[in-house]
Amino acid sequence: MIERMRPGIRAAIETEKPDWVLVFGDTNSTLAGARVASESGVPVAHVEAGLRSGDWSMPEERNRVEVDRLAQLLLCPDERSAKTLASEGAGGEALVVGDVMADATRLFAPLARERSDVLGRFSLEPGNYVLATVHREANVVQPRLGRIAQGLNALGERVVFPIHPRTRAALTREKLTLGPHIEPAEPLGYLDLTALASQARVIATDSGGLQKEAYWYGVPCVTMRPSTEWMDTVELGANVLVDDDPDAIARAVAGAHAGGAARAVRRRTRLRKDRGRAYRQDLVRIDRLHRLRAGRVFRAHAEKARNCRRRLRWRPARSGLCRGR
Repeated sequence: MIERMRPGIRAAIETEKPDWVLVFGDTNSTLAGARVASESGVPVAHVEAGLRSGDWSMPEERNRVEVDRLAQLLLCPDERSAKTLASEGAGGEALVVGDVMADATRLFAPLARERSDVLGRFSLEPGNYVLATVHREANVVQPRLGRIAQGLNALGERVVFPIHPRTRAALTREKLTLGPHIEPAEPLGYLDLTALASQARVIATDSGGLQKEAYWYGVPCVTMRPSTEWMDTVELGANVLVDDDPDAIARAVAGAHAGGAARAVRRRTRLRKDRGRAYRQDLVRIDRLHRLRAGRVFRAHAEKARNCRRRLRWRPARSGLCRGR
């Protein structure tokens, strides 16, 4: 898949001739963009740099590490990520700019709740349902998928489950059935999913993005993975790792309450001074570094020009290049 992306990205870089290529997160498209930019001689800025789950079986983990090796500007969401990059000896300039997820949830959650009718379509009341998503490659094969389905089936409340095409195919292939309280749905657009997630009682997921969005919404999260790149959410009590254990899934969802997640957000916000606005800091840092680079290039050219003038000044007059003094 990464190889198929490269020609289109290369064509865009050749057409647009950007000063920087900005890549986000840890997807295959992130890695493809960083590789092509590096090969094209265009500096790379990586948003969400330095995140690590420690799970090398995940493609996303390998993507993160390689992109951070390629990037000249490493825009970290928190101090933990910056320390990780320092311990790894990353060559780019690492800066803690805050979390773009905070910006996204602050800007788009109210808009989604206003414009989306998804709760009405599913006949849902805010705070009275569980949102579930499962799409990770490791979670859509047996026995993990069956154990996750068993855990969701054990829940005693309504579950809305937008199903990724890969997950739906695996459920069909393995002949796994979902309980009557689980409402399977087609994949949702961003505003619909944001409206559902921000008003859920609990989110049960294997998505890295939804884990952090849940945190900023103040919605408890149950993560069906053995590890996470967002360890702060676990340490603050807003997120719990249950892996694929059916009993742990059921217990964690049943025991989750919004008060703990909301307190975690307030506690973290008091500790952090940026309070979001990471996208502005990202742009400011990129602009500053670009100006510094441009200044260094200008100074280098100016120095070469001065040296050339000095050499020409002392050449014999008969050269025709200068008359000397």
